[in-house]
Amino acid sequence: MDEYKVKQLRQMLAHETSENEEHYGARLSHWYGDTNTLTIDAGGLKALIRYYETHNTDLEGTDHE
Repeated sequence: MDEYKVKQLRQMLAHETSENEEHYGARLSHWYGDTNTLTIDAGGLKALIRYYETHNTDLEGTDHE
């Protein structure tokens, strides 16, 4: 599990599902710059939480599970 990412994603999800806040989504971008920024809604955040609850970060691109 990637505890840091799960914690941060849960915090983002709490904001995105709060009845007392505007919902703008989370922003996802890539450092290379040849793609547009994506806005991730609550459903996307939930999917990322599920993934990172069972996977660690693989910045080398070698995890092919």
